[in-house]
Amino acid sequence: MNVALTSGLSISASLQLAVSHLDAASGAGRLLGALAAPQRPLDEALDEFGRMCGPRARAFAAAVTGSLRTGIPLAPELERLGRELRDDRRRRLEGKVRRLPVLLLFPLVLCVLPALGLVAIVPVLVAAFGA
Repeated sequence: MNVALTSGLSISASLQLAVSHLDAASGAGRLLGALAAPQRPLDEALDEFGRMCGPRARAFAAAVTGSLRTGIPLAPELERLGRELRDDRRRRLEGKVRRLPVLLLFPLVLCVLPALGLVAIVPVLVAAFGA
C-alpha cells in the first residue's frame, strides 16, 4: 500500500490495490468485505475492520482513518507502523530464542547424558572389574 501511496494513488485506490494482492483467508478478506458496501464511508469500514481483526489491524485502521480525516500524508505513518510491527515481531522471536536453552536442558539431562554414561563409562567399568 505504501508503494501505491508514494506513486500518487489515492488512499482508497491504494487500499483496493493492496487488498487485491492479499489472500482472502487473512484479515484482507474481512477488509474487502467491509469495503464492498458502496454506500458505506471508508472510515466506517476501516473502523469495523479494526474492531474485528485485533490491535494490529486497529492501529492500521486508525492510521488510515486519521489520514483521511486530517489530510496528513499516510506513507510516513505506514512506515512507522511497519517498523513497530517488525520490532514487535523481533522482540517476540528474541524471547523465544532466550527460552530455547532452558527447554533443551531437560532432553539433555534425561536423554543425552545417560546415553553418554552408558557408552563411555560403563564399558570402562566392565573392563576394569571384569578382568
